[in-house]
Amino acid sequence: MTTPIEAAKRLAKEHGIDDQHDGKKVSQTTQIVDMVKGSVALWHSDENEPFATIENNEHHENWPLKSRAFRDFIDFNFYTTHGKAPNSQVRQAAISTLGGIARFDGPEHKVWTRGATGEKSIILDLGDANWNAVTIGPNGWAVTNQPPVKFRRPKSMQALPAPKHGGGLTLLREFLNLASDDDWVLARAWLVQTMFEKGPYPVLTLHGEAGSAKSTAARVLKSCVDPTIAPLRSQPRNEHDLLIAAKNSWVIALDNLSNLSSWISDALCRLATGGGLATRELYSDAEESIFDVQRPVILNGITTLANRGDLLDRCILLTLPVIAENERRTEEDFWDDFAQAHPAILGGLLDAVVGALRELPAVKLERLPRMADFARRAVAAEVGQGWKRGEFMTAYAENRAGANDTAVEASMVATAIIELMASRDEWTGAMTKLLTELNYFVDEAIIRRKGWPVDGARLGQELRRTAPNLRASGIDIHFDTPSRRVITIRKGLHSTDITDLPSQTDSDTTTEEVDGHDSNPDGNVGSYSKPKITVTSNRHDHIGVGQWPHDSDVGSDSKIHDSSNEKLFEY
Repeated sequence: MTTPIEAAKRLAKEHGIDDQHDGKKVSQTTQIVDMVKGSVALWHSDENEPFATIENNEHHENWPLKSRAFRDFIDFNFYTTHGKAPNSQVRQAAISTLGGIARFDGPEHKVWTRGATGEKSIILDLGDANWNAVTIGPNGWAVTNQPPVKFRRPKSMQALPAPKHGGGLTLLREFLNLASDDDWVLARAWLVQTMFEKGPYPVLTLHGEAGSAKSTAARVLKSCVDPTIAPLRSQPRNEHDLLIAAKNSWVIALDNLSNLSSWISDALCRLATGGGLATRELYSDAEESIFDVQRPVILNGITTLANRGDLLDRCILLTLPVIAENERRTEEDFWDDFAQAHPAILGGLLDAVVGALRELPAVKLERLPRMADFARRAVAAEVGQGWKRGEFMTAYAENRAGANDTAVEASMVATAIIELMASRDEWTGAMTKLLTELNYFVDEAIIRRKGWPVDGARLGQELRRTAPNLRASGIDIHFDTPSRRVITIRKGLHSTDITDLPSQTDSDTTTEEVDGHDSNPDGNVGSYSKPKITVTSNRHDHIGVGQWPHDSDVGSDSKIHDSSNEKLFEY
């Protein structure tokens, strides 16, 4: 296998690529174009960006023609071949010519960053110097230096360690300061989902007092799958900055936030579940760049960050406890220990994804929550790894209920609607009439507040935003025709959402039928037919960073239980 320099030298010798050709002087631009065409493969991305694939020490590297790396490649090869440096203007002219060749004469390939989808497999770019990647399928995973897809390497990307077979994802628990076993189940499920190239991705939101290791937890989780030079970012100034971050990394981790403005809340919703994000192309007045991207997102801050119902509906909310002083560790020791455990953790995560891919076709949910694909993959990983059945759905249901309560409490309109309906079963009328009545249930200071609607149109917008949260709280809002602007508000049963979503695989139904039942007023959640194994949701004292749960805690939140007041999930 030859290097690019050796190929360029051979090309120059065989074809006489120098200052003279057929007795005529050849321009440096032509020399550079001929040199590059003979030693690299030119192609373009699905976004029409020109690329070059360069063979180097038995592996292939993909570089954008506009990148500094490709310019250095041209300069170094030209100097090595001709003993002189090319003129910068000449080099730029050559790159423009090569870009035209790549766009109009080269093949088209989809370009991936960190994660990709192959034929019945997932490919993870390790980001190392040998351009190794991991192919993950339902029968296992393996490392290769010839991945079947085209990866790009942003400058901020750092390498993942070589994954270790026989590792374990449970090793990660030592490095996360979580409050309960339920929180660990949700963090684990979120991490498995980040390995899939397509979402939806729940937004992982970490809160807690100062000293609860929120930033450390965010950095650890991001580093598990997408280490970068600066793993944690401040809040972007505008949507353009958020788009650039999403294009150049796989996991977006926003650190130490105080609040989220409306624009970033909406943008994060689109990042989580998909949607076009547009920005003006640099150095252009009319050209527009469109990004249709989905990315896993981590947010952390002291206070509750997401307070709009649409974002909360996509969130996993984890509150981290304060770490006791006798449980703290130095940064150096902590990250040294994580670096040693990282290969085994990554191997365990890959094993979990293998299990999810294997079991996913057989997993069925009786009712689909908002993040349906995420829930199915989490249950599939649970089955594939032999984790406790029903554990994820129970933890997710409780977390969703907490998110819904947060959304209702954060909405002045929603709390006023609850006050209005406290003494009645139904209300019907126009938006303006409803606003007049709601004004009686709030203080004058709230009416003067910026977020309070000033007319029926704005009230309608807020009601449509909070209607799912009110419905989950037992209040259903029915919107009549837009021209009449009439609504009907009724008290009803609490929304079952996902709290009665038993999961099953095809193998579960081979011996007996599975019966799903709606939740009842006691709070009991969907149950199966025999055998009745009830998973409860007992809380444990938190496990501090660097501490392991006691043996007696393992499995203690899953037991046979007959108390109808405590059981949450049966199968």
